[in-house]
Amino acid sequence: MARADRVYADPSALLKLYVHEAESAAMSAWRARTRGSLPVTRHGRLELVNGICLAAFRRAIGAEAAADALASLEEDFTEGRCVLVDVLWRATLQRAEGISRAQSAQLVAHGLHHPR
Repeated sequence: MARADRVYADPSALLKLYVHEAESAAMSAWRARTRGSLPVTRHGRLELVNGICLAAFRRAIGAEAAADALASLEEDFTEGRCVLVDVLWRATLQRAEGISRAQSAQLVAHGLHHPR
């Protein structure tokens, strides 16, 4: 099983598994290589649901696609592909800051950033 201290996928990245975007194929390939359950916080799950609903509101996807995406998300939790994890937010954010300082510049250098 994937552990939150070893594997973390930001909800904006996971969203690409449920709503077609330019990076969806790459994210699907990453997910296929990543074994085990993905840990998702309650906040992350909220972000996923909100992202799907916003895509429908913005007409990036239709109502049927949004319903299918929400059903797929629910299935991923039911089947254990994603699992809810509780975190100590202060410690988590402190660790995330350290990881960001150590890794984010490398991601940009390797072209793995998401330009906005």
